[in-house]
Amino acid sequence: MAVWVMLNAAAYASELRLPALIGEGMVLQRDLPGRIWGWAEEGATVTVAFRGLEKSARVVDGRWEILLPPMTAGGPWPMTVRSRNILALEKVYVGEVWLCSGQSNMVMPLNRKYVGYHVRGGAAAAARADDPLLRLFTVADVRTNVPQADVRGAWRACTPPTAAEFSAAGYFFGRELRRHLNVPVGLILAARGGSPMEVWMSPGLLERRYPLRQAAMRRRWAQYQQALATGAETRPARPFQPSEYYHGMIHPLLKYAIRGVIWYQGESNVSAGRNFAGMFSDLIGQWRADWGLGDFPFLFVQLAPYGAVSDQPVESSWSVARAEQALVAATVTNTAMAGTVDLGDDPQNPHPVDKETVGRRLSLAARNLVYGEKVAWRGPEFAGLEISGSTAVVNFNHADGGLTTPHDAPAEGFAIAGPDGKFVRADAELKDDAVHVSSTEVAQPAAVRYGWADYPRVNLFNRDGFPAVPFRTDGPPRQP
Repeated sequence: MAVWVMLNAAAYASELRLPALIGEGMVLQRDLPGRIWGWAEEGATVTVAFRGLEKSARVVDGRWEILLPPMTAGGPWPMTVRSRNILALEKVYVGEVWLCSGQSNMVMPLNRKYVGYHVRGGAAAAARADDPLLRLFTVADVRTNVPQADVRGAWRACTPPTAAEFSAAGYFFGRELRRHLNVPVGLILAARGGSPMEVWMSPGLLERRYPLRQAAMRRRWAQYQQALATGAETRPARPFQPSEYYHGMIHPLLKYAIRGVIWYQGESNVSAGRNFAGMFSDLIGQWRADWGLGDFPFLFVQLAPYGAVSDQPVESSWSVARAEQALVAATVTNTAMAGTVDLGDDPQNPHPVDKETVGRRLSLAARNLVYGEKVAWRGPEFAGLEISGSTAVVNFNHADGGLTTPHDAPAEGFAIAGPDGKFVRADAELKDDAVHVSSTEVAQPAAVRYGWADYPRVNLFNRDGFPAVPFRTDGPPRQP
């Protein structure tokens, strides 16, 4: 038996093999060099034939790699990879490829109950999801301390059954790109519910920048292992380990050319406070460096309302995290934030069920920033504060024709403070691209906050229907 295992292991090692991403129905990123790679017998020659082009490479250390030139969109076309054996792919596409990553809000499927909720309109959307030029790849959940060379998964055509199990936010994003770009679109889903940023970062980045957070995660892991060893009656929840999803779900993807990333995460890092922006910026920078494709687009979703609802101004860790996200969008090149402060469903639910609006807003950001379409995609953002007597005048960028509220209702969510720093609820009057904020309790305004609560009650929009970004004018400006 041992001899059989050894002989078959040797035969397997010498076979021409492809990683899961290089498979039937895949989408290669248009206008960028496309890397085709795999494993084969040492010293052999591997040849790839695609769209009338043939390129060859020698196998070194059991691995080979071929770089195809940038290509225009289209397909499907056949591809053959040959060496000792021949691998034939019948349908290969060229188009737009996006990675969809993050935590549970990205995982949340289009038409299956998840974390106690169904996506609004998900069943109807899944029933209509029949588009062979929208291709879906779900990376299997792998947690490991060792960088992996491959993932488990396969490219699938978008059909009602495959779309139903795929990320709702990702699906709606991809559906909109397909409608407006009219090219094949490939979506790679690599996400895990509850995951903090630290599990998506490399060990080297954590060691250089966040050694204390890395050490704390390792201590929790050691405590977990000890609890298992003692045979405790109540099995403890498995804690996350630093870098485990970077190793298992991101590292194997790094050779595959992508246009960019959509990211839906942050709930698990609310406690990071003013470290949030630095961590997020570092993650973005590391992924860009690892892919080697320059500062590719990184589009992300703002934290939605969740938690305590209060009629009075409060301090809010969720608002700090939202402000940190806005800081990243304002300071990190080629990033954009999709607002969701208007999408709260339930103070006890951090997973907005309206994933169609989330996906549409992400797609609008992509269409504007990446594909050069002149479409509106963002909400009003704080631009400056002027004090006029007992009134604070808040100016906004991206008001796009004026500020508005649904049904012309009074603007909600504003608070004002004097020199003592004590915030009170404020009256707010809309005038063109500004809001005049005041309170009979504050004679000398010094600062204004908007939407500053875990679950803010807000209703300020521009005329294109995008919500204003929560902000505070107190506190020193800074870089992440």
